[in-house]
Amino acid sequence: MRLIWLVGPPGAGKTTFVRNHEIPSVEFDHMLQPLIAPWNLKRGVFQAHGHLIKVIRSICLQPKSPLPNELIVVAGTVKESDLFPLEEGEEVWLMLPNSRRWFRQLSNRPKIINGIPQHSDLDYATEMYDYFQSWENRLEIKVIDTNYNPELIGCIAEEAPSETPHKDQNYSSGKN
Repeated sequence: MRLIWLVGPPGAGKTTFVRNHEIPSVEFDHMLQPLIAPWNLKRGVFQAHGHLIKVIRSICLQPKSPLPNELIVVAGTVKESDLFPLEEGEEVWLMLPNSRRWFRQLSNRPKIINGIPQHSDLDYATEMYDYFQSWENRLEIKVIDTNYNPELIGCIAEEAPSETPHKDQNYSSGKN
């Protein structure tokens, strides 16, 4: 099994990326949503993501697992110490658009997507952006750069204009 951890700061485009590809995915925010959304909890979420990493690894390591051969886990913001070292078959993909593009994406995204409040704390988001910049040069990380589609900014992927070529869009490994 190939397990891909998709990480990056809030507003980087991680959810849009996975919704526009055929690879099965799960998202930490969706897993935690029933617990954190009703009370708009923010404290403890970073640590909870570390526990979810252990849960996902435990499930994926089960023999004869019916899981797909390839799975993307949108982990978002996680501690390096919770994610590394990687297990066999794991990869880390980092979404880190250039800072101007990221800020525009973050500033214009909907406040709530599918019932999940989005990070709106600019100080926290900027801290996470800076944090992930230190990951860019790690050998075991694939930095992905998606095609830039400014018409998607402020849209939910499922509601994007149909003429916008976002399904299976190309992406490349490299810096923005």
